[in-house]
Amino acid sequence: MSRACNEQKKVTVGELLENDDTDLEGVSDGSSNDGISLRESLFEMDSEEETELKATKKIAEESNKMQVFLFRNSESMNNISDQWMPRSFIDGKYVRYDLNQPSELPHRTSTIAFKNDPPLTVIGLRMCDMLGEAL
Repeated sequence: MSRACNEQKKVTVGELLENDDTDLEGVSDGSSNDGISLRESLFEMDSEEETELKATKKIAEESNKMQVFLFRNSESMNNISDQWMPRSFIDGKYVRYDLNQPSELPHRTSTIAFKNDPPLTVIGLRMCDMLGEAL
């Protein structure tokens, strides 16, 4: 077969029926539905294909859903005291003055980094653990 015969332009049923002046009533499509006109058969096929496509798309969307939870609202040292930094850093070393303070701090390049991103309190960290377990 020539290449031109193998190439088919895809058109929708609506375009086919709008552009075709031929009366399709009473014309058989050659399938087992010989009593149904070609127009009815085309609309039926389009409807079934459309339904199947929607179902496939819905399944794909549901299976690809990924949920990401971001939480920032936990008890930080700023919630306990605005003066936690001057009281906690003595001679550049961290000193725990309250049992709700973490026993050690995460590594940062300087102590100034804790001003914008304070550590969580012991209770705040426990709340995060419990929330994570619940999810």
